[in-house]
Amino acid sequence: VDNNINNIVVAATPEVSTSVVSGVGSHQIGVGTNQIDITVTSEAGTAKKYTIIVTKDGSDNNYLSNLYTSEGELTPVFDTLEYTVDVSNEIDEIEIDGKLEDLSSSVEGFKTYSLNEGENSIYITVTSESGVVRTYRIIVNREENVSSYLKELSVDDYDLSPSFDKENLE
Repeated sequence: VDNNINNIVVAATPEVSTSVVSGVGSHQIGVGTNQIDITVTSEAGTAKKYTIIVTKDGSDNNYLSNLYTSEGELTPVFDTLEYTVDVSNEIDEIEIDGKLEDLSSSVEGFKTYSLNEGENSIYITVTSESGVVRTYRIIVNREENVSSYLKELSVDDYDLSPSFDKENLE
């Protein structure tokens, strides 16, 4: 049965009206194989058991309802499978998080990533309950370091004269 079916109603009529039927009525079913036993007991006490196997499909929903980054903004706004985030060079890691649309699905890739300068591709994989996979891609563009200056300069056991100035190259 489809994943949206949560219970079924079983009705059974005995061949002889004096026999008793048990196991009929409403039965809740879960994803996978569900067994429903219907027992018919005669007036003499003999019983026959009928078994109904109901297989419920897993959900195919492999969507995220939202996607978050600790730095920058997703472009475009959340509604597709590929996004871009631009960050400055000072940002050397980014955390990716989000929310599943269907809690019966699973996700891989929500974590913190180290960033290289330039383009960094991050993949988030959502697997539905039924095994259908959807992959989201986030391209994080980390600005390249454009400075060729020293931050500081020292010589062990000596003082620089004049004092270090990144603009003074001699």
